[in-house]
Amino acid sequence: QSLDAYRGNLVKKKFIHFRVIGLPLSPDIDSSTMPKLKDNGKFLCIQGTVIKTSQPKILEHQKEYTCSKCNFEFLVLADYDQYYSLKFPTTCPNPKLCKSSKFQPTNKGIPYYRKDYQEVKIQEPLSKLGVGTIPSSIWVTLEDDLVDKVTPGDDVTLW
Repeated sequence: QSLDAYRGNLVKKKFIHFRVIGLPLSPDIDSSTMPKLKDNGKFLCIQGTVIKTSQPKILEHQKEYTCSKCNFEFLVLADYDQYYSLKFPTTCPNPKLCKSSKFQPTNKGIPYYRKDYQEVKIQEPLSKLGVGTIPSSIWVTLEDDLVDKVTPGDDVTLW
């Protein structure tokens, strides 16, 4: 049957979660278990041991504001690379060039603007190290249903 026959049964979802699993361990990752700067933007698979966990927290990953001058509503997204900081805009982003710099947060309190998160520190497995080598470690951010699933000492594979 064609897609047109199913269109009446389709439901639009606002948010979906998906996970990529089964990525192969590539040779260059085996030689240096922890990712490097050259790996930025790539799908990776690393293995390690959880050595530290932070307390679970609630993260506001976006916030809605209204311009005090033109009433234009806009979203500000948290910057992951800056520890999820919400950067306050300097001028109104209204395409009609309002240029105001006074904003008020909307009081909608939309729940999907917040999510659970937890930071865990992963250390490369000692079995893959040579004698006298100091193990590398990396902080990883767990979100939503992955929060509170691991404890120090757990061996994990991150995809």
